[in-house]
Amino acid sequence: MRTAVPVRPLTESGLLMALAVVFGLMTAYLPLLGFLVAFLLPVPFIVLITRHGLRQGLLGFVVALLLLAMLSTPFYGLTILLTYGVPGLVLGRGFQKEWSPWRTYGLAAVISIGAVLLTLGIGFLMTGINPFTAQMEAYRTVFTETEAAYADMGVSTQGANTKEILSFMALLMPLSVALVGVLSSAVGYALGARVVKRLGQRAPEFPPFRQWHLPVAFFYLFGFALVGVYWGSTYGFDTLYAVALNVTIFTMLAGVVQGYSILSFFLDRHRLGLLFRVPIYAFLLFNGLLLLLLSLAGLFDMAFDFRQRFIKA
Repeated sequence: MRTAVPVRPLTESGLLMALAVVFGLMTAYLPLLGFLVAFLLPVPFIVLITRHGLRQGLLGFVVALLLLAMLSTPFYGLTILLTYGVPGLVLGRGFQKEWSPWRTYGLAAVISIGAVLLTLGIGFLMTGINPFTAQMEAYRTVFTETEAAYADMGVSTQGANTKEILSFMALLMPLSVALVGVLSSAVGYALGARVVKRLGQRAPEFPPFRQWHLPVAFFYLFGFALVGVYWGSTYGFDTLYAVALNVTIFTMLAGVVQGYSILSFFLDRHRLGLLFRVPIYAFLLFNGLLLLLLSLAGLFDMAFDFRQRFIKA
């Protein structure tokens, strides 16, 4: 006797994958809004796996890929789902298995970065165009048009060295790839956890922001990367310099997050509300020197845990 297929999982899967396809198409055809909508793509996969398991999520991923390939292009469908859908698969599995928040997010971010790199590699194999070179050409076009617009308004841009700016941006291309994975996983986690809870499911919660403590590995990576930047620039090791520079900036961004967490801890102790916090946060964000000091404070806190020392004092 044949067993009847449950209707509810299939119905929910169909609705969620239809939503994922709509998000994917909006990303393709809405210039500015589409970029923001792309960060919603992990959510349908998170909900599907959390409620119905990994197998259902993988089947839904394949269905969404086929639909996007038919409604746009196969390469676009693969690109958008690898970049923004894969984090949803990992996050959904983490929610389903009730992994710790840091494990769930960290694994999603790492796999997401790998998926972005895979997407770029597939694009290179299919078109023969280096995606980094194409991106730099786009930047160069923007800079040229901007300079022309300023010239038409009578504003001189002779002080700006476009070549040096573009060279520096080219060095930071790997960092931009990493940030796509980090941000898509972070937004996916935040939105997915909220939606899953509204549906009555459990989702692992991060501790309050004032208690965040990022891995001490960032502190050591920062130190080694600084040495790499020095050796690379001093002895002409261009590859070492490029890698070390990207790692340095990436770890410093982690330091900024930790620094804001420290600041939040001390502001909580003085019971300052949002009316005072927001201007302080914004002032630090737009002040280069203070933001650097905040980043360094965050990096050193990873190793020495200033908050615990303050509590014990």
